[in-house]
Amino acid sequence: MGRWKSGLFSCCDDLYVCCCTIFLPCYVAGKIADKVDKSCLICCVCHLCEPLNIIASTILREKVRDQEDIGGSIITDCLASAFCPCCVLAQAAKRAGPKVESDVPKFHENVFT
Repeated sequence: MGRWKSGLFSCCDDLYVCCCTIFLPCYVAGKIADKVDKSCLICCVCHLCEPLNIIASTILREKVRDQEDIGGSIITDCLASAFCPCCVLAQAAKRAGPKVESDVPKFHENVFT
């Protein structure tokens, strides 16, 4: 069984990832959606509306867990998405892999290490 690359509250360990998920959550969510074969556009739009962003983050987190064979449940995904939305996106972006990491705008050389 797989594991997350970082803990839920480790999103601030990498300041760059933290800033991207805080200031560009639609973009990061869209890239994660693309990686797990979900609609990038729908996911981006959902992250503009408060109730929908929780649902979209829950679905993305569940898809990443399924794809990477990480234990957990839809309930924990929903609770994490509701109370720690930026942390959920950062954790999923780190785990979703190089495709997400390489597509995020590069403001410096060390991106999503």
